[in-house]
Amino acid sequence: MNQSLAMDRTVAVLESLGIHAVFGVIMVFGLSVSSKTIKPEFPTIQAVVVDTSAIVEAREQKRQEELNAQREAAAERRRQQEAERKREVEQQRREQEAIEQRRQAEEAARIRQQREQERLKQLEQQKEDLRRQRQEIENQRIQQEREYQQAQDRRRQQDLDRQRQLELERMQQLAALENQERQSAQELTLQQEWVAVIAAIVRQNWRKPPTAKKGERCQVRVNQLPGGDVINASLVAGCNVDEVTKRSIVDAVLRSEPLPYKGYEKVFRRQLTFEFLVD
Repeated sequence: MNQSLAMDRTVAVLESLGIHAVFGVIMVFGLSVSSKTIKPEFPTIQAVVVDTSAIVEAREQKRQEELNAQREAAAERRRQQEAERKREVEQQRREQEAIEQRRQAEEAARIRQQREQERLKQLEQQKEDLRRQRQEIENQRIQQEREYQQAQDRRRQQDLDRQRQLELERMQQLAALENQERQSAQELTLQQEWVAVIAAIVRQNWRKPPTAKKGERCQVRVNQLPGGDVINASLVAGCNVDEVTKRSIVDAVLRSEPLPYKGYEKVFRRQLTFEFLVD
C-alpha cells in the first residue's frame, strides 16, 4: 500500500514537470519568432527536457500493478469463496453425518426397544407357560389325592363290608353251634361242647379236596391263645390221609380263627385235640 502511494506521487511530479517543460518550449518558440522585430532583453531560461516514456512506463507499471492487485484480490476472493464453499460443504457433510448418526442411533434404539419388547414378551410367555404347568401339576396332585382318598374310602368300605360279612357268618355259625348245643346239651359236657364246636367250625371252613375219602379220621392238635387266636395246627401221628387232605385240614383250622372262646373261658386250654371226620 505504501509503495503504491509513493508511485502515485512520483507519477504526479513527473506529470507536473512535463507540463512545465511543454510550456517552456512554447514560450521559447514564441520568443524566437518575435525576436526578429523586437528584441527585448530577458534572462536566459534553460529548458528541461522531460522523458515522457518514463511517465508512460510508470503509468503502465501502475496499471499492471493495479491489474495484478485486482487479480490477486479476485484470486483472494476466489480462494475465500472456495474456502467458504469447502466450509459449507464440510458443514453440510458434518450435518449430514450428524443426521445419519442420529438416524442410526434412533434405528439402533428402535431395534433395542423392539428386542427388549420381544424379550419381555417371551419372558411373559415363559412365565405364563410356567404358571400353566404349575397349575396342571397342582390339578394332577389334587386329582391324585382325590383318587387316593376315594380308593382309601373304597378300601375302608370294603373292609367294613368284609367285617360285616365275617361277623354275619360268625353269627350264623354261632347260631348253628347254638342250635347244635341245644340239641346235644344233655349229652356233652361244656368242654366236650367246646371241642365239638371247634371241630364243627373247622369242618364248615374245610375245602374238601378231590382226593379226600369219606370216613377217614385224623386227630388235630391246635395251639391257641386266649381269645381264640391260633398259634399253629398239626395232625397227630397216625393220620393216614394223603398230603393234600392233610394240608386242607390244617388250612381249615387257620381259616377258622379266632376259635370260639367267649362262654368257654372256664374250660379253655391253650392246646386241644379234636377228631376230624372226613364226610
